[in-house]
Amino acid sequence: MAELATEHRADLDAAARLMTAYAGVGGGATHFTANLATQRGSLQSALVVALGSLAGATHLATPALPTVATPLPAAPGLHRGIEPEDVAELVAELERASTRLMLAGLQIRRELATLDLPASPGWTIMRAGEWADLQAPDLRRRLDRIRGQRPARMIPADVAAYDLFGAYAAHLDPDALLGRVAVGDQSALDRLLAMRDPALPYRVNAWWRRLGPGARPVPRRLRGIGSLNGLPWQVRDKVNRERLAAEKARVELSLRQVYGASIVADLAALNLPPSLMAHDEDVSLLTSLGQIEDEMATGDVQSQLLTFEPHTTGQLAVAWGDPKHHDVTVTFVAGLRVGMRLLIRDLAHARILGRETRPHLRSTRMTVIGWGACFPIGTAGAGPPLEDRARDLAAFSDALAAARPRGLPGRNVVLGVGDGTLITGQACLLRPGGLADDVIGLPGRAAGNPSGAVLRLLNGE
Repeated sequence: MAELATEHRADLDAAARLMTAYAGVGGGATHFTANLATQRGSLQSALVVALGSLAGATHLATPALPTVATPLPAAPGLHRGIEPEDVAELVAELERASTRLMLAGLQIRRELATLDLPASPGWTIMRAGEWADLQAPDLRRRLDRIRGQRPARMIPADVAAYDLFGAYAAHLDPDALLGRVAVGDQSALDRLLAMRDPALPYRVNAWWRRLGPGARPVPRRLRGIGSLNGLPWQVRDKVNRERLAAEKARVELSLRQVYGASIVADLAALNLPPSLMAHDEDVSLLTSLGQIEDEMATGDVQSQLLTFEPHTTGQLAVAWGDPKHHDVTVTFVAGLRVGMRLLIRDLAHARILGRETRPHLRSTRMTVIGWGACFPIGTAGAGPPLEDRARDLAAFSDALAAARPRGLPGRNVVLGVGDGTLITGQACLLRPGGLADDVIGLPGRAAGNPSGAVLRLLNGE
């Protein structure tokens, strides 16, 4: 028995050392590492119990179980990703351990039963072997798929955390919720939209890539999917444009039933008396939708509708440019607005900022995003507090970082203008040093020259 204990005490050590070095990637890797540590501890405890039972029954002095080697500490910087070769080694170690532990557990169980002693230590050791046997095939299958999709020397941290180890998510963990979103669960998406976890956009990004084109139409039909931080920008743009068009069609149909087709045509063309706008919510909304479309069509570069939530959070975000690939992305943040008309005016200021700044940047490619929020339609001034808007901005900034291809250089700038400096300041407190590469605040009179402030920053002043 002592020889068996000495021979098998370290069967899970090599796997534990590998995962200790990479536990910093987070996500499912953390859950897997914890499960591995539990199985390793159970193995060692079972060996100690078996030796103790044998010593008590035979009245012999049985050598104590030697101390198990402590796993190596995590190496600095390895949280950036995982070497595929190390994952292959982990799989091989689990396969070796599974065979050894199941045989050892069976032998220990038989020896204890022969002496009429409780055989539970043997069963515990066999269960550790079964656990290792279950993990290896799934990890190998995921590793092969990732290698096929992303042939690279290192698996990025987000892919490792939420794809390679995606099977180890806890109940109602974001990974589990994303699994429910994939099959069309609206309540799961609502939970995700309410989360402000900085790591969530990375999980979402890895999940979307893992879904594949054939499975994506189901979650795309869910309400609010276009505001899920971490989805590729082109997906958000397409979904939000479809939603804007559907909302416009719904409002036009409602107004045709009241005013008739000819008047609605004038309303859609923005030719309406202000008195009518002030008394009819649908008319005001139709006007705003048309203005959003006009702003997106007016810019000197292609636009993307990144967020469109007039009824829920009141958020609206439009990008002029490509935030995924451009060298600089400036997020223009104005204050919390009472109505959508003022918010759309802020969008125009963001668009003009880009138009005035780009000619002076030479080879630098710049995207400008107009980001803001108003009181949701129907709330009559009962808007969310400043802290909520700061959390929304922080989450949006997380999405900008997550959507950028790993290894592609880029600079994110957050520009708070006027009252937007309050939102920006609060967001900086939520992401100390991580809201953006640069943050500019232009309160009061300084808000009148945002393009000058951006140019001074980009020119190194």
